Amino acid sequence: MVFGEFREILFFREVEEMIAFETGLRARWEPDRSREGADAAWAETVRYIQSKIPDREAFLRRLDDYAQNGRPVWYAGRNPDCDDLSGSQLIRAYGNLFRGAEREQMLQNASWATHIQAYVDQVLANGDMLLELTIGAGVGTTAVAAQMTDRDFLTSVDIDLICAKNADGILRHFQKRGIGIAVSLWDLPFDDGTFSTVCSHFGVDECREIDTVLREAARVLKPGGRMVLASNESGYRRTKPYFDLYGIQRAEALELLRSVRHYADKAQLDGILARQGLQEIHFQSFGERVVTVYRKRSAE
Repeated sequence: MVFGEFREILFFREVEEMIAFETGLRARWEPDRSREGADAAWAETVRYIQSKIPDREAFLRRLDDYAQNGRPVWYAGRNPDCDDLSGSQLIRAYGNLFRGAEREQMLQNASWATHIQAYVDQVLANGDMLLELTIGAGVGTTAVAAQMTDRDFLTSVDIDLICAKNADGILRHFQKRGIGIAVSLWDLPFDDGTFSTVCSHFGVDECREIDTVLREAARVLKPGGRMVLASNESGYRRTKPYFDLYGIQRAEALELLRSVRHYADKAQLDGILARQGLQEIHFQSFGERVVTVYRKRSAE
């Protein structure tokens, strides 16, 4: 079990309490790793959520509260290796050998392998100075790091220090050059035109202040450089169970999602990036997952 982005929205004012609940849940159910164990963990999660959010009206009030007052959560329990900032936990995150190997095995799954390889091929096509925006669980980081060459250097950034340290660990696991840094995505600490490629694996399309995040990404990209985005056509599929709990149907759910976390679709991303001088040069669809490549216009 992990502290997912939609529970972050619903419980942003009680994030520490929710993380404590999830940590205890993981300790009870994750070692089982059976379908029955997963179902039992979800049932317990539902009971917890409904004890805090009893009906549709309360659910909608929470979404509106986040839309008006929500803020990024600067630490999270997304990674089972590490759920606080103690020294011993950071060492575990920094080493990250087990998790790196586990993610590498997961990437061989047929449902992931095709789109993951398409994403990696585009990220590494332009080489050397790479910037990854949002690390999250590190799946995209693992996929890229596993195939980097000696000439490549990967800088992975996230607002979450735990995610940043795990990117360090993944790079160490594969013995590749790079670093994970915890930074503000809407105020990147890099000079203009630093990177040959900017990439994001199911991260940028979920960001709040997405216009600002992509403007910063375009700023630090070299003229002629590439931006590679793996994204979902909507966040509905992943967050559907929460809407189902309160009888909210797809059309309304999609509007609510965009009001609280943007979940930009491809058309929105295209428009934002066109205003920043980037043009689409490549597109592949894998059902609800898409990989899109944009090129930044060269200086006149």
